[in-house]
Amino acid sequence: MSVVIQFLILTLVGRSQELIPFLGAIKPVAIAMVVGAITLVIAFPYHTIGKPWKRPTLFWALATAGFILSLPTSIYPSRSGEFLLMTFSCTCFLFLLVSQCVRKQETVEQIAFTLMLMTFLLGIGILVNPRRLVTDHGFRYSVSESYDSNDLAVVYAMGLPFVFYWFWRGSAVTKVFAIITALLAALGIHLTGSRGGLLALGTVVIYMVLHVKELGPILRAMLVVGMLLGGAILTQTETFNQLVLAAQGKDYNTAADDGRIEVWKRGIGYALTHPITGVGVFCFEIAEGKISGRTSTSRGLRWTSAHNSYVQVIAENGIPTFLFWVGMIYSSLQELKRQRQLLLPYSRDPSIARFLVLRGMIQTSLYAYVVGAFFLSLGYLCYLYLLVGMTIAMGEIADQKVNSFLDEERDEQPEPEMAELPPLDRFGRPAAIHRGG
Repeated sequence: MSVVIQFLILTLVGRSQELIPFLGAIKPVAIAMVVGAITLVIAFPYHTIGKPWKRPTLFWALATAGFILSLPTSIYPSRSGEFLLMTFSCTCFLFLLVSQCVRKQETVEQIAFTLMLMTFLLGIGILVNPRRLVTDHGFRYSVSESYDSNDLAVVYAMGLPFVFYWFWRGSAVTKVFAIITALLAALGIHLTGSRGGLLALGTVVIYMVLHVKELGPILRAMLVVGMLLGGAILTQTETFNQLVLAAQGKDYNTAADDGRIEVWKRGIGYALTHPITGVGVFCFEIAEGKISGRTSTSRGLRWTSAHNSYVQVIAENGIPTFLFWVGMIYSSLQELKRQRQLLLPYSRDPSIARFLVLRGMIQTSLYAYVVGAFFLSLGYLCYLYLLVGMTIAMGEIADQKVNSFLDEERDEQPEPEMAELPPLDRFGRPAAIHRGG
């Protein structure tokens, strides 16, 4: 099963088939979908049917139902249906495989290693075979047509926590591989020129330094040094200059009709005019072209994406589904906090120490998504649902570990000594009672 999950990660999340041209001809995503479905049927623990769902699972199910229910009222039903059938269904298979079938810490560690490998491949891809995009401020780079440079930058940032986990956890060879991967990811974020990716990267480093205390003081000090050096280099880049201009309100995003602020306003407007089911899953760009009320200019009418995952989900699926989707993310973060509180008393155990660090890396990656998603259209990003699935699996593993520790503690406790009973008479009553009678 772990091999199937790793295959799905490399094809659905990493889209590695787009890095090697001949792989596209064999349709690995279609193969991944079929293999994932078969594996899910075989590996699904049917004895758990009827067991209460954890909150992230419940919110995922409600949000997914909301995506599907937006189809009948979609302003472009065929586009919504194709997305749900061909893309999001694969994401659901991966989510269910990880959340419902993974029950070993070693399997989650293998997933983390696959995410590091995926980050490495994407880092190599942007160097060896980059896709160059011309902008008003120079060139920006990506690795494929399906990964926009901004999206790719956030994927790099989300993968870095797992790179740090294997640097902390692995052998000398693994540490070298992790260092190379981290450098490739940082360089990749620079080449994309993404300000959202840059903020997500800062979130990763700051959160690990301040909150993932299980990494230890030495590694966290190394992160601080790296952050200071990286910050000094960053101030000399065009991406940083554009970030400063945006913060000062001097960027096109704050005033232009197709800038982010105006797009976000229109997106909220779509949610208000279509509050229950939205304009249809994966149809924000269609709404921009058909129902935005804008008039074409000499530059034409740009059918732009939402550039904000929160605006994207609420506009495309309505307010109730948006609340379920946000609930999925929030409950996942709360579940990860619960796991730390549950296992912290047993942190001297090596297995628990590894668990706590891995849990912290999943939480860091989720926070990188939360920040990066505010500037990009990543509401259906497969990586997000993989992290939620890993969170649910880790919750089950944490409960198993605690129950195991509690059983051991009960076994080690001596049985209470029985008090000596007085002799009984022929009626089965204490004989001492009848001595005077």
